[in-house]
Amino acid sequence: MNADGVPFKFLEEYSVAVALWRTHEIRALSDVTLEEPLLDLGCGDGLVTSILVDRPVGVGLDLAASHLNRAKARANYRGLVKGDSSALAFFDESFKTVFSNSVLEHVEPLDETLGEVVRVLEPGGRLIMTVPNPAFGDWLLVRNFLEALGLASLGRWSAQWVNSKFAHLHVLSLEEWQEKLRKVGLHVVLHRYYVDKRSHRLFELLLPSRWLSAKIERILGRPGLLPRRLVKYLHGPWIGRAASVCEEEGSGLLLVAEKG
Repeated sequence: MNADGVPFKFLEEYSVAVALWRTHEIRALSDVTLEEPLLDLGCGDGLVTSILVDRPVGVGLDLAASHLNRAKARANYRGLVKGDSSALAFFDESFKTVFSNSVLEHVEPLDETLGEVVRVLEPGGRLIMTVPNPAFGDWLLVRNFLEALGLASLGRWSAQWVNSKFAHLHVLSLEEWQEKLRKVGLHVVLHRYYVDKRSHRLFELLLPSRWLSAKIERILGRPGLLPRRLVKYLHGPWIGRAASVCEEEGSGLLLVAEKG
């Protein structure tokens, strides 16, 4: 994986805000091995996994046929399955790794999904997951501004509204995730934060462009009005410099949990 080229790959297909967030994820995951056999739970279009692993890997699973069609065109999975994460159509102990990138925060029912993850993992297998941390809402500029005006309730509502726009059903702390995983038989062996406060606020300021890009893509079939080459030239270098792993808390959280 060429770390310098990561932002440019995301900017070819995503808005600047999403490219910024995804580049941070890749930086956090860069030294984590995705061992085979692998299940990519909620694989989406497969771009993240294709950057992390430069060869076709196990199975990609997603609920959305449109995502699977894009992943198929990318040809980085040996198999693709349309299915529900809470009822996985695989034999017990089928996988060494279950990888879930920015997925479990959207999943309902979560406990059943985690139970299924444990069922399909081999003994000693690992769940590798990334999720937003509570700082995702706590660090929002609009929330902090409203709180500074003495409007704490309105500030909390604004954070809840932003999380709802991202369909975040579970924004849990490290300790809450550790407890949930422990209950199903998974022990956290590594945790790592990413997206520091400065980068998070840049991400927030870029969100209007993300939503505008989504509307433009529905109309024109491409995310944005500017040529992709120009977008990459303008934004690729600074996104690469901004992406880092946090020494302390970040608004993104990477967890590696092992089945006992």
